Formats: sequence, C-alpha cells, structure tokens
Amino acid sequence: MPHVSSKKLNSNLLEKLFRKLINVLGKAQDKQYLDIVINELFTPTEKIMLAKRLAVILMLSNSMPQQF
Repeated sequence: MPHVSSKKLNSNLLEKLFRKLINVLGKAQDKQYLDIVINELFTPTEKIMLAKRLAVILMLSNSMPQQF
C-alpha cells in the first residue's frame, strides 16, 4: 500500500511540483517517451491504482450503470 509522507509541503511548492508534472506529461507526445516517463515516475502499484481510477472516470462519463 502506498504511503504519503507525514511532512506537509508548502502549498506554493506543491503547486509548482504539480505544474512540473503536468509539463513533463504534456511533453510526452510519443508513446515510447510516455511509457518511459510513466515507468520512471510510478511504481507498479501506483500504475494499477491510476488505471482503476481512470476506469471509474470513464465508466461514469459514459453513463455506465453502477452495480453494487
């Protein structure tokens, strides 16, 4: 299970880091480069978690029926 450090980042620094992340991902225009970036940034567990979140977003955006 992933863990987040208990040390809080300054909100300005956190915002700058998020902008840098978006910038790096935005430059990944070819699939091979994007694969390299994702493999460097995320652990296998994090990639699974992100894929599952994306699946939920896609299902909700396509009005898929929710089953309980």
